[in-house]
Amino acid sequence: PSITYVTSVCLPGYMEAFNNVDVSFEEMLESLHDSPLPCEQEGYIFYTCMAHGTTEIDFLAEQQCICGSNFLSANEGCNACYREHGSPNGIEVPESEVSSIWTAACSASPTQPFSAYFNTADDQQFSPTITLGTDKFPNNTAISN
Repeated sequence: PSITYVTSVCLPGYMEAFNNVDVSFEEMLESLHDSPLPCEQEGYIFYTCMAHGTTEIDFLAEQQCICGSNFLSANEGCNACYREHGSPNGIEVPESEVSSIWTAACSASPTQPFSAYFNTADDQQFSPTITLGTDKFPNNTAISN
């Protein structure tokens, strides 16, 4: 499968909006608000908490928003979705590194945006260096997978 296919399985609401030129980013983001899918939860949290400034107080507000949410479990679930549907290491930070990055990002006084700690799916979505394996659950978006 292609990474676009895996993204469409793990982020179906995002991909539907992405492919609809009549939907704004804000409308797409709002549509993810109540999604039970981990990748869509992670995206919603990340983009609604994102700092819009460049000062430490902006980064602190972002840190409190993200670290006080279910972002970590959504990130883990999202990686699991990508792995189960053919991406060997998930799409983001390898699980072996997530815990230490989370601790560093959520315990220190922030001097940079949260995004500096985590790569997002968008960063690698069309990367030619990703070699996909077999989709263990083709076309099945059930959270239990």
